[in-house]
Amino acid sequence: MKIAGVFSGAGPAWVLITLVALGGCLGDTPSEPDRSPPIEDVEFNPQLGVNISEMTLRPSGLYVRDEIVGTGAFADEGDEVFYDIDLWLTDGWLVDSTEPRGGARLVIGEGNALPSVTEGLIGMREGGRRLLVVPPRLAYGADGIQGIIGPFEWVVIRLYLHVVEGKEPPEDRILGVPRGGGASSPPGFTASGG
Repeated sequence: MKIAGVFSGAGPAWVLITLVALGGCLGDTPSEPDRSPPIEDVEFNPQLGVNISEMTLRPSGLYVRDEIVGTGAFADEGDEVFYDIDLWLTDGWLVDSTEPRGGARLVIGEGNALPSVTEGLIGMREGGRRLLVVPPRLAYGADGIQGIIGPFEWVVIRLYLHVVEGKEPPEDRILGVPRGGGASSPPGFTASGG
């Protein structure tokens, strides 16, 4: 799998901040018609594990599949979460990953996150892993990111939810060991029920 070399040597926060900030303010403009290819015409690198027929289409146009359903606390709008995200082009080109930088923090619904990331995190449980196939209007829209993501380009996102800050785990969770994945908490976070 290729990793976009354009980010070599960039400061750890630069990549995420740039992608999140640009994604949060881009999208189709009213004067720009949507020229996105229909999902049926999009080819996915097999290594991405995308099978549209196994995914749920949400009203927003986001395709979602839980690869691992976590067993910890549920994430909802307004919750502070610690998570990882991998973002690929449909050909398998890895554009960004937060894992080498130690993850990311977000208050769901606040800030400049991509609309697809916000929607994708809501309803996840700690320890969960979710695959998203994102239409351009929920990602980088008509503008894309010059030299990295083309205009009207679909992207694939994998979310890993580690911690929902301040929430108690449900009773079906084994205390101290989140089933189905999970990670240690970063500084400043406390794992629920652990």
